[in-house]
Amino acid sequence: MLSIEPATLLKIGFVLHRTRVNTQITMPTYQRLLVPSRLKGIREFIDKKNGYFPNSVIINFDNSERKNRIQFDLASGGSDDTRTKLGYLTIPNAYCIAYIIDGQHRVYGYAGSKYKDTNTIPVVAFDGLPSDEQLRIFMDINEHQKAVSPSLRLDLNEDLNWESPHLDSRLKALRSSIIKQLGRDNSSVLARKIAIGEDTAKLQLKPFDTALSKSSLLPKATKKEFIDHTDVCLYNTNCVEHNKAMLDAQKRISNLIKDCYAHVYYKMIDEHKEEYETFIESNRGTYAFVSLIASLNEHLIQCNRLSQKSSTKEQVDSMAPYFDVLINYLCNMPIDDQTQIRLIKGQGADTLWLGMYQNAIHKQIPEYNPHGLEAWLEKQDKGLQEDGKECGRQIEKHIKVRILNKLEELYGETWENKVMKVKGRCFQRMDDNEDIDNQDWTDLMNLQDYKEIIESNWSVKKDDESFVTFEKEFAIPVSDSFKTKTDKLKWINDLISYSKAWTTTKGRALSQAEVNEMKSILQSLVPTEEFE
Repeated sequence: MLSIEPATLLKIGFVLHRTRVNTQITMPTYQRLLVPSRLKGIREFIDKKNGYFPNSVIINFDNSERKNRIQFDLASGGSDDTRTKLGYLTIPNAYCIAYIIDGQHRVYGYAGSKYKDTNTIPVVAFDGLPSDEQLRIFMDINEHQKAVSPSLRLDLNEDLNWESPHLDSRLKALRSSIIKQLGRDNSSVLARKIAIGEDTAKLQLKPFDTALSKSSLLPKATKKEFIDHTDVCLYNTNCVEHNKAMLDAQKRISNLIKDCYAHVYYKMIDEHKEEYETFIESNRGTYAFVSLIASLNEHLIQCNRLSQKSSTKEQVDSMAPYFDVLINYLCNMPIDDQTQIRLIKGQGADTLWLGMYQNAIHKQIPEYNPHGLEAWLEKQDKGLQEDGKECGRQIEKHIKVRILNKLEELYGETWENKVMKVKGRCFQRMDDNEDIDNQDWTDLMNLQDYKEIIESNWSVKKDDESFVTFEKEFAIPVSDSFKTKTDKLKWINDLISYSKAWTTTKGRALSQAEVNEMKSILQSLVPTEEFE
């Protein structure tokens, strides 16, 4: 067992990844390929957060060559009463003598770090361990090592971050504390129904945490200051004694959520138990209902019917009419809404459930029009979505024609030589898709390819006064700023972000503002045609 600088281990260390190329090598090839995004995350953890890893990297020193063997010399005065011996380890300055059995990402994460020469990392090293033993150790570690569950991580946030010097970290701790209070309070209808730590229960901790982190019940904060929701949250942002402010907010928010659940529970449980357990007391319903509580609190404070200091009873009494509208909707939900709400999967489910709950109340109580509801309703407009998708397809069609014509005008018959990278990617797409047959490679071009071609030919000119450069042809204003190249190409960057709406089966909902922008772009590309 030793400590060593990462830079040294990087020089002598080696990993044989298990790929088809390496299967014939006699040395052990058990490691998975390095993940670039993981390496980047580790490097940022080390450099930006001064992070370190207390667990050991496991290596094996190769002793097959005498001149490259390690040497261990006992220190004087050691004890003979234990198998542990203190001494000096001499490591040859030779490449590829230390096989990394476990910890490859930790080691290679230091490769671009400014601390690779100054930090030390703990290492457990074997000397001359046979290949099968190396493989067994690798399997034992990765087969039996259990990752920390998301629920346990969220649970531990309270203990880890309650006394943190950073505001945002303390708010993580506060969210954890609020949720645990909901599950442990015997007077709560949620008592023992929330999985805390590694306990199992009906409801997961994460939907509560996600709802609280996005809601206005708590303020938004950076490490050093509060930045949003300070006028409607239930946390005293002016209190300099943070422990007092945290405990007070924990009590007020947990009591509010608990009593709101109780109000709905006792009105639904007798005759509409199934609807309650499906739409309120469920993992999917959690985010929507907790977020709804927050939006009602925000609405009532902004209407001066509540204040940030209102009691829990005052809050629930003021919210009760809104909850009653929601209960009526849930118990008499239209078939189309039921189908949509039950079948939706993935990340869009949270937004859909909350939007439907808010819209059901808004229809009966129009003054309740929370931020984001109008934009959500726009995205539910099927006519608007079809209009946007068709507009996107038309834009791509016209961009392609304009770009290919301009490339041929600029470079003649050799124009394809100027876009070899794009051409290569298109052929790769053809190879990857067996359904594509008898298509020209240009049919596989996408908006990212168009952007690359426009940028690389932006200022190229031709000895012809009538020639219009790429810059003049493809600079389209979509914002007030229109000076830099970035400003002039903002339109295509926006299109790339919108394009999932018409290029993928899963799609992406478009807002009215986004569709209006796309129509403006199409009008700029095809000014002679009229579009509604």
